Amino acid sequence: MELRRWKALFYSEAMAVSPREKILSGFLAFIALLCVAAVSYAATGPQAAIYLVASMGAAVVLVQAVPNSPLSQPWPLLGGHLVSALIGVVVYHLLPHTLVAGPLAVGLAVAGMYFLHCLHPPGGAAALVAVIGGEGVHQLGYWYVLMPVGLNAAIMLIMALVINNIVPSRSYPARAGKQPAAPDPLLRQLGLNEDDLIAALHERDLFLDISREDLREIYRHAIMHANKRRLGSVLCRDIMTTEVLTFNYHSDCAEAWAMLQSRRLKAAPVIDGHRKVLGIIAMEDFVRAGAVVTAAGTEPVMRKQLVGNIMSSPAVCVRADRHIVDLLPIFIDHSIHHLPVTDDQDRLQGMITRTDLMRAMLVTYI
Repeated sequence: MELRRWKALFYSEAMAVSPREKILSGFLAFIALLCVAAVSYAATGPQAAIYLVASMGAAVVLVQAVPNSPLSQPWPLLGGHLVSALIGVVVYHLLPHTLVAGPLAVGLAVAGMYFLHCLHPPGGAAALVAVIGGEGVHQLGYWYVLMPVGLNAAIMLIMALVINNIVPSRSYPARAGKQPAAPDPLLRQLGLNEDDLIAALHERDLFLDISREDLREIYRHAIMHANKRRLGSVLCRDIMTTEVLTFNYHSDCAEAWAMLQSRRLKAAPVIDGHRKVLGIIAMEDFVRAGAVVTAAGTEPVMRKQLVGNIMSSPAVCVRADRHIVDLLPIFIDHSIHHLPVTDDQDRLQGMITRTDLMRAMLVTYI
């Protein structure tokens, strides 16, 4: 117990990321800061560049190591540096060479960033360097705000936009401010909605380095893990229908319509000669494409078309070894009712419907 308590004091669970992500963050930080260092050196000379790169060193940790943090987003990155640098220059001109100038500049910078919604910890360094940076910095006067601090922050932002959007596992900026298209069904299992998350964050009256979007995703994944634990190892292959009606690209729409109607099916996958899924054809696809012609008191008549011309493609598919709990957000997020199941070669293995999933979850819970 004592060992666990000491571990809790010194070890952060937030750092429990993969070794690949740790190495990648370090490499990307090196590339980004190298560009900033070159600009600082050209602007102020080698001595002042030491201080300026030091102030940007903290920024690169945020932007490249935790790019989804609210502190790392574009406005905090730019605004935090510019506001803090300006405050630092003003304080230095009003209280030069005094004991309180540096601490006062940092304190005012923190308050200013808070009020302007651009809290960025490295901004404190930008304010402090404006006071204690030496003659190389002081001679710049108010130009210090734009060159090199503003320029360095802009370069940092450009590097963040380029690098974090090239790496497949990353994206920048974060999805701040985006509302989900509909209430999250997984959160509803706990009786929660978006307003509850916002209220919980506001009640803390303390800045938390997490957005409500991140908090929603954490709850979402936690609920799914809890459901997997309760359901056990129930995979897609365990509940899928293996005898599946299929069509190929060149199938006739009239024949496809008739077969779906005769079997009372609403959709079927479209496959190629190797059983790889090309798309899915559903009743709404016929209607949307104008393939169904109806007249009052008559049976629907099909226009002469190929299934491949009106199918929905690409089809959303799922692997046979996927846990069934993973299907719920897929069905809801994509607004679909039928999900082809494939193997690791993308070949069709079966089909799962929303009804199949609900029946499996209900039976397991009972």
